[in-house]
Amino acid sequence: MAEIRYYKCGVDDPVRVRDSDDVAAPVRRPSAAPLRRGAEPPARRRAALHAVPRLVGLLLLLAAVVLVVLLGRQVFGDASAVVSVAHHVRRLPQWWPSAVALAVFAAFAAGTYSLAFGRRLVVRVICISILVAVFAASGVALGWTSGFVGQMGRGGTLEQKATVAAARAALQHPLPNKPVNILLLGIDHAGPGDPGRSDSQILVRLDPQAKTISMLSLPRDLRTDIPGVGYNKLNAAYTYGGVKLAVQTFGDVTGLPINHFIRIDFGGFWHVVDILHGVYLPIDHRYYNPEGTGFQPIDLQPGYQLVKAKQALNFVRFRHDQKGDFTRMVRQQLFLREVQRQAVRWSGDWTRMVAMAKTISGLTTTDLDSLKEFLAIVNMALTLDTSHIYQAHVEGSMPMIGGVSYVVASPSAIAKAVHEFENPVLPPVHRAAASTAPSPCATASATPAASPSPSAAAAQRQGYDWSAWRALARRTPLTLEAPTIWPPGLGYDTASVPFRAYSVETPDRRHVAAAIAVGTVTGAVSGVTEYWGVQALGWNDPPAIAHPSAMRTIAGRTYLLFYQGRSLHMVAWREHGATYWVINTLDDELPNHLMLALAESCQPVSR
Repeated sequence: MAEIRYYKCGVDDPVRVRDSDDVAAPVRRPSAAPLRRGAEPPARRRAALHAVPRLVGLLLLLAAVVLVVLLGRQVFGDASAVVSVAHHVRRLPQWWPSAVALAVFAAFAAGTYSLAFGRRLVVRVICISILVAVFAASGVALGWTSGFVGQMGRGGTLEQKATVAAARAALQHPLPNKPVNILLLGIDHAGPGDPGRSDSQILVRLDPQAKTISMLSLPRDLRTDIPGVGYNKLNAAYTYGGVKLAVQTFGDVTGLPINHFIRIDFGGFWHVVDILHGVYLPIDHRYYNPEGTGFQPIDLQPGYQLVKAKQALNFVRFRHDQKGDFTRMVRQQLFLREVQRQAVRWSGDWTRMVAMAKTISGLTTTDLDSLKEFLAIVNMALTLDTSHIYQAHVEGSMPMIGGVSYVVASPSAIAKAVHEFENPVLPPVHRAAASTAPSPCATASATPAASPSPSAAAAQRQGYDWSAWRALARRTPLTLEAPTIWPPGLGYDTASVPFRAYSVETPDRRHVAAAIAVGTVTGAVSGVTEYWGVQALGWNDPPAIAHPSAMRTIAGRTYLLFYQGRSLHMVAWREHGATYWVINTLDDELPNHLMLALAESCQPVSR
């Protein structure tokens, strides 16, 4: 029997049901419970529930607009700096920053549209959650980074705050898009209560237009007139008046404006190197101070190697060889240059970078409390290659005055170093230069036999020292190459370790074969013996050969040329599955033509 169902428009249940033969009977529906006093009808409650996400979203958008108006320039400047550094640190594609900006804008636009026109509660809640997450994540990231910078500047201990506040009176504000001078102060403390001394003072000049970095070092014992103190050693300025007086004195001596300062405690310096797992350095000769001598103990053998922790600190502070404090200044600049060259080796490891940032913030004090300024300097340091880093330092006589040993430099010597600092001398080559013609020194490097005949001159046999070269070749799996010219004046470091076979630890924890021959030369002006070397390394891409100043092909061999100003500091090439180079002295005593001639003349050594 068929049923007939009756429905009311808009109601799902039938209002009545009857058989086709029966009389229609009304269908009873359960009666709705009566509303309690003050209770809202369901429809009104649903409307209020839908209005909450809309109100929250509108408040978020309003807050964002207010923040953009009030802090827009600083926030976007800081965000841009963070993104730029992250881009270079992680070596991301060029389109990455644009893609991130586009994705953020798209998410913001979609959320705004949904809040304004969306009808489903779930969609609105999801959009609000996304907006809150975006604001929170960006805020936390910028806040953490800004806090890290603030801890070194306006934050930190009471002593750090007082130091920054006092130093600002001696600093000069940099002009936009003009070179910035930053004074690096390495502080040494004798013990608790000791105010310390600025044993290392290096002025770093960042030129955003020329894309160059210059370094100027002054001797710590330089005799100078310290304002309010009188004549004393330069490093005593920090002892008497802290960073403010050190900045003022350095500026008076050089006549240069100082825009910012960074102070680092030497006592914790090695912690930073330890976090970095060491720095690859070309050690020019053996550095040795045994325990109990009253000096910092050190035992570094010659050759390119990974120098770790306290050995790195003792290397940059060593001053008991060659020209004492003058050579130490060059080593400190060498260390900074190699750290910058190897920045890409550490930059991809966020864990290590964060640990290093925390350590540096505890050891460093600076007036750079603007995130945008600080990260702009970091960004430039990460992106600049070492062929655009230039070095200058001041030397002088070392008389005893009143029973105290000083360094006395003439005004002309200081003015010359300042001029080199402000006007870095470009290498006398073009980066793209290449030639297959004989070099200008071809007469000096006409290819002789790898082993001279017994009739060779005695001086030449002494220079070649083929028996020592062959003995070294038998101690290493590398195919050694030795120079087959030997002008008068060159020798071997027979007082220490002239020939050494060893291994080098690579970043991926492999150990590759290495060998070095340490040569000597007596400075024409100083009369001091200095050290150069011939290096072989079973590693095709060591940090040492990154960013050559130029490449040159001569007689089928391609040379990588590394200049310091106009001086050719290193000539490198690859052959026989290894990397070779001839490296100049720390002060570049060997002339350019001789450096190239030595490299060209290198031939395999038979065992």
